[in-house]
Amino acid sequence: MALFNGMPRYDRRHALSVIRTLQQQGHDDPDLLAAALLHDVGKTGSAAGRLRLLHRVLMVLAKALAPGSIDRLGRESGRPFRQAFFVQKHHAELGANLALGAGCSQATAELISRHEEAGVPEQDPRGAALRAADSAN
Repeated sequence: MALFNGMPRYDRRHALSVIRTLQQQGHDDPDLLAAALLHDVGKTGSAAGRLRLLHRVLMVLAKALAPGSIDRLGRESGRPFRQAFFVQKHHAELGANLALGAGCSQATAELISRHEEAGVPEQDPRGAALRAADSAN
């Protein structure tokens, strides 16, 4: 898993915590577990940019002090100041594309692309499980 190994240590630790939570809940679906490992790879492995620790601190502050600012500032890429916001806003889609490019299944990529969306658990039980495990860790 070159994508996983290319992630910073804190992202790998988070991903391992997410997969561990899913396994403790009895999940063994390979697509779900692969998505758990790679759900945030778009934050660090995409050509659009890389979120560093400082960027992540800024994202937390932006969410707390100016709700909606990440969506607003992340609409377009290309501007240096806004690039981190773009990566944060679009990391699920960026990560899904990276996963497909690395040979992951379409199902894994779809789980990655939707891991930030609020879905109806009954209609998307695997996505709901991934979102819950991600939030818990």
